[in-house]
Amino acid sequence: MKILIVEDTEAKITALRKIMKELGISNYIVARNQEDAQKAYRDNKNFDVMILDMNFPKRKDSFTEICTGREFLKKMEKDYEILKLQIPITIVYSIIPIKASKDGKLPKYYYGQSISAIGVKELLMQII
Repeated sequence: MKILIVEDTEAKITALRKIMKELGISNYIVARNQEDAQKAYRDNKNFDVMILDMNFPKRKDSFTEICTGREFLKKMEKDYEILKLQIPITIVYSIIPIKASKDGKLPKYYYGQSISAIGVKELLMQII
């Protein structure tokens, strides 16, 4: 499994790395801004999952120009038609897991669309 993580907050990156280690996932790339994320995608393309922050810098030298996860997806769809690939994509603003519904199931994940407020570990556990 190959994962692209777009996150600029060091505490979240550390927590995501811990989750990856717990799940035995070692094939992932962390991009801290839109420019690096686009380069990572261009250079690697075959990601199985994309985990995006809600907001991150557009470039590494500019913290005032912000890109949202949704803006990034629109740009990537325009440039690479990524939504046609049918890969799970989630926009995360917290790494705190949500609770399962009364029947014990996690929410349905939509392939090729962005979703929010999903526990990253639970999402990955359903995919791997």
